[in-house]
Parts: sequence; structure tokens; C-alpha cells
Amino acid sequence: MSEDQKNMESSPGQDSGDEVKKDFKGLLGSIRKFLSDLLEIRSNTDAVATKESIIADIPFKGHTSWILVCSIFIASIGLNANSTAVVIGAMLISPLMGPILGMGMSLAINDIDTLRRSLKNFAVMVVLSVITAFLFFYLFPLRDESSELLARTKPDIRDVLIAFFGGLALVIARAKKGTIASVIFGVAIATALMPPLCTVGFGLAIGKPWYAAGAMYLFIINTIFIGLATFLVIKFLRFPMVRYANSQRRRLIARLASITGILVMIPAGFTFYKVFQESLFKKQAQEFLQETVEVYQFDGAGRYVDNLTKLEYADDGTSMIEVVFMGDELVPDNIINTWRTQKNEYNRLKDAELNIIQGGKDDSEEKFNYVSELYEKNKAELLNKDEQIRLLEEELSTLTKNAGKQIPFQAISAEAKANYVNIDALGFSYQVRTDFKKTDTVPVFEIDWKDGVSSSKKAEDSKKMLAWLKLRLQDTTLVIKEID
Repeated sequence: MSEDQKNMESSPGQDSGDEVKKDFKGLLGSIRKFLSDLLEIRSNTDAVATKESIIADIPFKGHTSWILVCSIFIASIGLNANSTAVVIGAMLISPLMGPILGMGMSLAINDIDTLRRSLKNFAVMVVLSVITAFLFFYLFPLRDESSELLARTKPDIRDVLIAFFGGLALVIARAKKGTIASVIFGVAIATALMPPLCTVGFGLAIGKPWYAAGAMYLFIINTIFIGLATFLVIKFLRFPMVRYANSQRRRLIARLASITGILVMIPAGFTFYKVFQESLFKKQAQEFLQETVEVYQFDGAGRYVDNLTKLEYADDGTSMIEVVFMGDELVPDNIINTWRTQKNEYNRLKDAELNIIQGGKDDSEEKFNYVSELYEKNKAELLNKDEQIRLLEEELSTLTKNAGKQIPFQAISAEAKANYVNIDALGFSYQVRTDFKKTDTVPVFEIDWKDGVSSSKKAEDSKKMLAWLKLRLQDTTLVIKEID
């Protein structure tokens, strides 16, 4: 076979292979372009307008201060009333986000003057917010520890993630040409800067500083991670750095901004790690309880009270799992020892202490009394739905039955006085009576006769009056009694 024939035979295969490679490269290019158009944000960013709008929101004076005070009052009232809708309204009008964005942006673009103004205004806002909330809860007579308040006293991993991704969404929305207002409102609600500050004031007002400490910790988490998200987005969008005429001053400020940024990110990373570890600990603790304590079956009067379970995490090895049982039946020691052995099979629970609190032990008498009171108070909630329906139907039947037996006493007494002149007083009541076969409610009239009326006359008038009342009230079960 000649060389030309070989080349002619091989060329169709090579052409088809080249076409496949070309088509594949075209497909990759199309996907790359699609993803670029979908996710690329630099081209639609207005750096100058974004910087100006963030700087404009930093100052805290005049109208802004009054808006903050009003939002604090609204949030405090909402938390006190346990109203989520009111708390959301307060978050929408709060101006706290401005200085936080200013801090993040100033660190990213090396703007020390904006950083100084942001820190000053932020500090004033926080102090004013705490004082306002403290005065409200200190002077307001109703200071119940609502679930909305208690939810702001102990942050977890979800609060960190909400603050970080909320900050990302906020800065991306602010950087877009034509700011997306709905995103700004949504982030204001999600990151929840205002409620923790109100809870700080609440904790100080009722004399529980650990509430204030937990709420302030949550507020600091939100602040740090919103600022961190702002810093990262501004860096990614390549906002122009602030230039200084003095090269030595420029280098100094650049170093200060870098050091400050690092100092902010270190506690942010530490906080994330700590809260993440606590979240993992609680997750394993819940799994352990579900597989051991919650499946334990009592033979008699014993009960596991899951809503009193306490999970406390500490990174120094003093974590604790506390469970509460009520009733006369105690969990045997061998079962408790088995639980402790099973607990050690979980790598994050090995160093945790398992405390079992049971009714009947001397050192848990106070706890047992509390649990008993809680059980009695919420007994109706422990009934199943069919039992609740049965009780409601019986109550409705009783009310309907008694309603049918109501009498016009004023009219009856006036008629009785006119027809029976020897009556001195007349009474009426319902009497519960049983013949040990059935129980019934009987209407009873009590008659007090005037002095000097003979026994025969009393008997005669009582008989007539009984017949009249049965006919008048259409009730054959009523009874007349004479008062001696």
C-alpha cells in the first residue's frame, strides 16, 4: 500500500478526534463563561459610591442618636413582651451597622482616619444602647425572663455563621451599582445586633451579670464577623488603597492597619473554633442521651425530665452533662455506671462529668421538689390528645347541664312571697347527691318560716309550694328543705 493511501485512511479518524477535542474545549469555555457571568461581581461594583455611602453612615449625632434610642426602646419592649415581630421592627431601624462596616472597610483600604471615626462612633453607640436598655428594664415593672431574652445569652456556632455570611451579603449588596435595599434589611434582621445589647441592659438591671456577659459575647461575635466579612469583600473587590503624601506615614499606617486586622481576625478565629467545639460537644451529648438515658424504661413511678437536662461545655476539661429524674423509683447504680462507661466511648465526652439527679436522694431534695411542682403545674400538657378531648367534652356536658338548670330566682322569690305569706326567707342552691349508683345535681330550695306558724301549716304550704315549683320550673327533681 502506498504512503498516500495510508495517509488517506488515517485522516478521517484524526479529524474526528480533533473535532471532539475542539468541542470539549468549547464546552469548557462555555461553562467557564457561564460561571463567570453568574458569580463575577467586580465589573458591576461602584467602589467610589460604596465608600462614600459607608462613610456617610458612620457619624452618630442628631437624628441618628434619636433613631438608636427609639430602636433600643422598641427592641426592649419586644424582648420583654416576647414578641418576635416587634424585635424585627427594632432591628430594621437600628443604625448600628454603619460603624461596623466602616471599621471593616477602613482596615481593608488602609484608611486610619475612617477607622478612628468608626471606633469612636461605635463605642458611643454601644454605651448609649446599654444605658438605654438598662434604664428601661430597671424602671419598667414587668421584667420576665422571656425566651426572646434568654436566646441572646449564649451564642453557638450558628450565630457565628449568620454574622459572617450576613456581613458578606451586606457588603456585596452595598458594593453593587444600585444598592439592593431588601438585602440590607434582611441582613439587619438576620445578624441581630440590637437584641443582644438590650439583653446586656436587662442582665444588669435584674442583677444577673452572667446574662449581660453572654449577650455582650454574642454582640462581639456579630460585630467581629460582620467586620471580617466586610474586610474580605473589600479586599476581593480591590478597592483602591488610601494614599498618603508622606511615604513614611503611609508605611506606618499600612502596618497599623495590617496589625489591627490581624488582631481582629485572631479572636474571630479563636471564637469560631471555641463555639464550633462547643457545638460538636453538645451534638455528641445529645446522641449519647438519645441512645442511653432517653430509652431507659422505668418499672414504676419514675420519669426522665428532658427539659431540665443541662449541657455545659468547658475547654479546660470540666464539661458537664446533668440529667434529672423524678418519682419514687431510682435508676440503679449499675445502670448509671454503664451510662458512664458508654459516655466514654464518645471522644468529646470522655472528660465530661455525668451527674444524675434523682428524687429521693438527700442532696437533690430541692431539685426534686422543683421538678414535682413543674410536673403538677404542667400536668394537663402531659395528657394525650384523646384524654384532653374527653375531659373537655365532660366539662362541656356539665356546663350545658347546669346551664339548663339555672332558674330566675328573683322572679320565683317574689312570686313565693306573694303566694305564701308565712315565708320569712327563701334560699336556693345546687346539691350534688349520689345513691352510689349514679351522681346527680339536685336543685334545693330552703324555706325559713315565720315564728308561730304551726307544723301542720308548714307541711301543708311546703307540699303546695313543691308542686308549684316543679310545675313552674318544669323540673321534677327539685327538693324543698325547711330551716329549723
